[in-house]
Amino acid sequence: MIFIKKISDKLKVDKTQRIIYAFGFILWIIYWFDKFKYYDLEYIPGIKYIWIFSIPIFLFSIQFLLNNRMIWRLIILFSSLITFYVVSITIFMDVLVNFNRDYVPQTFWSIDMILSPILILLILFLINWTLWKMKPEKR
Repeated sequence: MIFIKKISDKLKVDKTQRIIYAFGFILWIIYWFDKFKYYDLEYIPGIKYIWIFSIPIFLFSIQFLLNNRMIWRLIILFSSLITFYVVSITIFMDVLVNFNRDYVPQTFWSIDMILSPILILLILFLINWTLWKMKPEKR
């Protein structure tokens, strides 16, 4: 618990927050760079790639420069929406659809069918926890 407390205290420092937002900005660009050619197509029905790409870029860059609570709330909201989407896709698409087909390729759950969603959920939890702990002091 002392280790988590030290990390939590370190995440409250303004300089650390700005470095993490810059790192998130760079990671987001790297992840979406090859998908940017599809900017005019829909990522989720009704939402185009350009919005999925540009909203976090805008939020991370503004938060890197200003580091205030209003932008932090928008980042938390966007992160929560993405987490909700990924969890729903993981549950509904991977589990329910695969096990309710006319044919069942596997009658038991393999280790990768269990560990893959757990790993995704742990990564999302870690990202959301980090963002939550990075609440800026400025309004």
